[in-house]
Amino acid sequence: MSMFGARARTPSGSLPVTPSAAGIDADLDRALDALAGVIRTYGEFAFDLDQVKADETRAECAELVQRLVMGPARAESTPSSPPPSQRDFGSARRFFEQRRREERDFVVRSSGNMRQALQAFAQCLSATITEDKLDDTRVEVELERLVDVVGKRSPDVLEQQLGVLVSLVKTTVSRRREREKRQVQDLGRRLVELKAELEVARTQAIQDPLTELYNRGALTDELERVASLAAFLSAEPCLLLLDVDHFKSINDRYGHPAGDAVLKALADNIARHFMRREDFVARYGGEEFAVIARETTLERILQRAERLRDGQSRLVVNTPSGPITITISIGIAQHEPGEAPAIWLERADRALYAAKHEGRDRVDVAPALPLASLMPAPALPR
Repeated sequence: MSMFGARARTPSGSLPVTPSAAGIDADLDRALDALAGVIRTYGEFAFDLDQVKADETRAECAELVQRLVMGPARAESTPSSPPPSQRDFGSARRFFEQRRREERDFVVRSSGNMRQALQAFAQCLSATITEDKLDDTRVEVELERLVDVVGKRSPDVLEQQLGVLVSLVKTTVSRRREREKRQVQDLGRRLVELKAELEVARTQAIQDPLTELYNRGALTDELERVASLAAFLSAEPCLLLLDVDHFKSINDRYGHPAGDAVLKALADNIARHFMRREDFVARYGGEEFAVIARETTLERILQRAERLRDGQSRLVVNTPSGPITITISIGIAQHEPGEAPAIWLERADRALYAAKHEGRDRVDVAPALPLASLMPAPALPR
């Protein structure tokens, strides 16, 4: 039964109750918000297909959300004909159907290419083994004949048989070398093609599609790696969490395309300020970013964070809805010896929360952990 316009019953089941217009509108708004969220998430994690680039999919998703949420344009109506009330939900369904088919074809083709490469390798290996066995069998037969000839002590026959054997060995070696050369070239070409496809897949697995920074999964791996190696580094690594102030109001006022433009501009600005080899920049999620600075000091990283914050507050971001200026809040946590990645991340998050609570557009540093919190718990008496 449809959730819109349905007739409900009271708990006793005696009297039918017709939902009010306000209730139906509220349900429709919630359904629209959920659908818009699905479309935005789909666009955010889009990837390149054979005929469609990820940027094109993201742009189409943003346009689709705009049409569904805002409804038909008022400019389409005239005084004599009021604007239509129906939203084009069919376009959303057709969009997802088409993209899903394209994604399926892309995955099938990519999987097929990998299967073909593995099959070619297996066939090549099988053919090599088979041909080698045949050649070895021919050589063995001629060697047995040679043994028989030697036993008969016939110089003419011996000379003839040696000539046959030498010719066979030369032919076998030449054929084997030529075949190996051809197989190496064929396999090399297939491996180059397969490597390119695997590199694309690997990049998409660790890269945030909107900002082209590392994604949250890559950040988690890097946090664990740095925390485990922190004792061997020359300085204590630092973790920064950055968040756009009042980002929801930007989306609400200017639209999600403008919000995406702000996130891209901020990502580029962070990458410019943290472009050293030992810096790791990632999108943590939503409007939140993270930076891991491996070889640094707290004083130095605080200076770099302040330069980023100050520069961002004076940077004008050009968006589809016009120029926008934003501020950011930053939380910093220096890694403590023996600190687990989850605790390190939690301390940086608390520092970020403190920066926002204290007025935003500021940098806050997490206090050092007490030594007792880093010590393992004592064993319970038996």
